[in-house]
Amino acid sequence: MKAILALFFFLTIYLLSSSQNFPVAYLIEEKTNAQSCIKDNETFFHSGFFPFIFLNKSYDSLINQNYFIREKNKHKPANFYYKSFYSKKDSDFVLHINPIFNYLYCKDDSTYGIMENTRGVVIAGNLSNNFRFVTGATETQGFYRPHINYYRRKNDVIPGGGRARPFKQTGFDFTNSLGYILFSFNSHWHFLFGHTRQFIGHGYRSLFLSDAPFEYPVLRIQYQYKRWQYICNYATFQSATQYDDRTKVFSRKYSSIHYLSFLPHKNVELGIFENTLFHAMSLKRNRPPEEYFIPIIFTHTSIYGLNHTNNAMLGTQILIKPIRAIHIYGQLAIDDYSKYQKDKQKLAWQYGIKFHEPLQIKNLFVLIEQNKSQNDIYYSPYEFAQFSQHNEPIAHILGNNFNETIFYAFYRYRIWFFCFKFNKATYYEKEKRLHTSSNALLSKIEQYKIETGILLHKPSRLTVTIGYHKRTSSLTQTDHYFFFGIKTRYYNFYDDF
Repeated sequence: MKAILALFFFLTIYLLSSSQNFPVAYLIEEKTNAQSCIKDNETFFHSGFFPFIFLNKSYDSLINQNYFIREKNKHKPANFYYKSFYSKKDSDFVLHINPIFNYLYCKDDSTYGIMENTRGVVIAGNLSNNFRFVTGATETQGFYRPHINYYRRKNDVIPGGGRARPFKQTGFDFTNSLGYILFSFNSHWHFLFGHTRQFIGHGYRSLFLSDAPFEYPVLRIQYQYKRWQYICNYATFQSATQYDDRTKVFSRKYSSIHYLSFLPHKNVELGIFENTLFHAMSLKRNRPPEEYFIPIIFTHTSIYGLNHTNNAMLGTQILIKPIRAIHIYGQLAIDDYSKYQKDKQKLAWQYGIKFHEPLQIKNLFVLIEQNKSQNDIYYSPYEFAQFSQHNEPIAHILGNNFNETIFYAFYRYRIWFFCFKFNKATYYEKEKRLHTSSNALLSKIEQYKIETGILLHKPSRLTVTIGYHKRTSSLTQTDHYFFFGIKTRYYNFYDDF
C-alpha cells in the first residue's frame, strides 16, 4: 500500500512538469551507449573515468544532453516516458527532480520474505553552461538473502549501503546521500567537488576504482587538450569500524589518484593510473602530509615505492574499437612486484569485449569479461593503507585472489527490456575481502539472473520488473528465488558475489 501511495505521489508531481531530461546511469549498457553516442559527435572523447565531464557539457549519471535520443518521433511513447517528474527551465537556470524508488519483494520461508524498500529523491540542474549540481538522498529498509546477511556480519556494512541499523527481527535500515557540483572554466579545465561515487574503466568491474562502495568526499581536477587528458582526484576513504570506543574515532585514509589518458586514434584510448593512500598525521592533525597534494603522476611511487605504509598502486588500461559495434578493453593493476618472491607479485588483470548494437540490432548490448587477481593486491598490514572504503574494497568487490568470468546481455525494444547475467568465480571468504588469512575458505560460486519488464519513465529509469535469480556456492546451500519489483535504476547494487 505504501509503495502505491508513493508512486501516486510522484505521478502527481509529474503532472506539473513540462520539460525533458535523459539521465546516463552507472549501468554498463548505458555508459557504453553514451560513450558511443558522444564519440560519434566528438573527435576527442576520453571515456575511462566516470562520471564523464567533457567540454562545457556533463554526461554524468543525472544530467544528459538531448542528442542521446536516437529514437524516431513516431516510435516515442506518451510524453510521460520522456519528462522529468518535475522540471523548471529559465534562460540561465535548469532544475530537474526525479524519484529514487525501489520496492523489491520475494517470498521465502522467513517472516518478512526477501524485500528492499528504498525511497528517495535526486535533484539536478545548472545555473549556467559552466556550473552544474547534483544532490540526492535515500532511505532503505531491507530483508536480504543469506549471502548478503553473511557479508553484513563479516564487514559491518550492507554492500554499497554503509553501516546499517537493525530493523525488526532480521532486517536492516540505512541511508545514503550524495551531492556534488561540476564547474568548467573553459574547454580545458573542469572540476568535480562533492560527495559521490566514481568508476575508472570500460567494463562491468574495475580493478582501479569502482562504484560499488559507499559514497565519499572527492575533489576532481581535470585538464583536457585534444588527445590528452590529465586528472588529479583527491578523495577521503573511511573505516566503518570504531577502533576507539572512548573517542568514537573512525580511521580515515586519503587517496591521491593521478590518471593520464591519451587518444592515438579516435577509437583507441590508452590510460595510466596511480593511486596512493595516505593516513592521517595524527588524531590531533587529522590530515595527510603535504606531499599528498603533489599533482604529478608517478611522484608518489618514486618517493615511496610500492611497499610502504603510504600504499601506492599503479595501473594501465586500454580501449580499442575496431568497428563501432565492438569495444575491446583491458586493465592491469600492480601493487607490488618481485621477480623472485612469489608473495610479492601482487597483480590483477582484466580483459573483455563489449558488443554495442551488434549486427545493427538496436538497443542490444552484450559483454564478456574476465577478471583475475593474485593474493593481497589491495591489502596492507596497516588498516589505513588498505584499498577499502567503509570496509569494502574500492575496486573489485571480491577483494583479492579471485578468478571471475562474467557474461551480460541487455536488450530493449521500445519500453520492454530483457536482461541476462551469468558470473562464475572463485575467491576466498575473509573479513573485508582484502587478505587471505589462514582460516579463509575457498568459495566457488555460480550465479544466473534473468530479468524482464517494462520501462515506465526514462529519466528516473522507473521500471516494473520480474525475474529469477539462482546462486550456487560451494560453502552454502543453493539459493534461488523469483522476484517482483518496481524500481528506478540510477546506481548499481552489486549482489553478484
